[in-house]
Amino acid sequence: MTKEKTLPIFIRDTREHKGHGFKWRSCKKWGKMETAMLKYGDYSIKGFETSFAVERKGSASEFIGNLITNDKKRFHRELEVLSTYKSAWIVCEFNVADLRKAIFYIPKRKRKYFSIDKILGAICSIMCKYGIPVIFAGNNKDAKILSQKLMLKAMKYNK
Repeated sequence: MTKEKTLPIFIRDTREHKGHGFKWRSCKKWGKMETAMLKYGDYSIKGFETSFAVERKGSASEFIGNLITNDKKRFHRELEVLSTYKSAWIVCEFNVADLRKAIFYIPKRKRKYFSIDKILGAICSIMCKYGIPVIFAGNNKDAKILSQKLMLKAMKYNK
């Protein structure tokens, strides 16, 4: 008798916008991806929904909104919970240069509140206060691979 190995199954939050984010097809290392409501984060692994999470940020302007605008309080409440997980990450599909460019799309009268210095300070605060790494993957493809590897390695080392 051989013991059958259960393959990890990635969970995609139901609130992820259609046509955006990550999808993983099943293979010999993991099972088919499922869509289910996650309380926190955008991606996790079935059975580890309150242990591991990836919070995906698809654009610099979305992330700036989470960091500095009225959405800041809601975002920090989410980070407070994610900080209790064994592992959680914010994976960005852009780089720091994209943050700098996104500032120029903010109306001039409000732009003084959105300096790159203030944005980077807010990111550093997240990493230091909540212990949640913010990773600038640069693009969707690399963010997808990185997110998958982070969750699989967390599962491997934190069982």
